[in-house]
Amino acid sequence: MNTIEYKIDSENNIIFVNKEWDHFALNNFGEEFVSEKVIGRNLFDYISGITVRQIYLDLLNKVKKQVKSP
Repeated sequence: MNTIEYKIDSENNIIFVNKEWDHFALNNFGEEFVSEKVIGRNLFDYISGITVRQIYLDLLNKVKKQVKSP
């Protein structure tokens, strides 16, 4: 299976998705989720549910804290 990748900036905006992202979206009737429609949007525009959003926020904050620490 090919890996789907995305990158976000410090404000959680999507700045990159790989070709597998588009491949997956198009194969799953997700034309509204192809790269040209998601790049520049905030990751949290696509995450619903308060619990799931909080898990993502906690994980991202932990990663950002580790990146800042030497």
